[in-house]
Amino acid sequence: MKNERVTPLEKINKVSRFIWHITPYSHLLNLSIAEAGLICPENYFVFAHNNLKLFRDSYPYFLDSYEFDSSLPVQSHFSRYSYWRIDTQLIDVEWYIDPYMAEDVSVYCSSQAKAENFICTKSAIPTQALALFDFDYDRFVDRPTRLSFFEGGFSAAPCRNDFDTLIYNKTINKFKERLAIKNI
Repeated sequence: MKNERVTPLEKINKVSRFIWHITPYSHLLNLSIAEAGLICPENYFVFAHNNLKLFRDSYPYFLDSYEFDSSLPVQSHFSRYSYWRIDTQLIDVEWYIDPYMAEDVSVYCSSQAKAENFICTKSAIPTQALALFDFDYDRFVDRPTRLSFFEGGFSAAPCRNDFDTLIYNKTINKFKERLAIKNI
């Protein structure tokens, strides 16, 4: 009998409306996710970032960063990933604090990151709850202003976090929409 450590799952009660699943960039993988969603194999999890502010604290970036060319600006490495936004209002799944990250957040991440920023579920995530976003170096560096319009005026504020600088991927998301229409 194997002597394996089993970490109990801790349910997280407050999950943001939009959370992020990050994968190394692969056009074929993006097409597969657009077609089938985020599949959760048996005895495994779908992982996501909840209220995380900085790309450098995200998995898999903080592990991959050791392999990157240190002569390049750190921002140039963020384009190596695909950023899938999960709309949690469109799905009914239970989320847990990622048991693998809970103990290691302080080792790998900045002081801003907490265990609650790394979550997981035992459920698959359907395509209708997903949208693909891309990293744009210029937008990230220039930090566009967010405009909020309300009756009688508007307000302007800087981006709240790195994820606010991502750009909606029209090509993959339109492909996803066409597949959904085709399957009706």
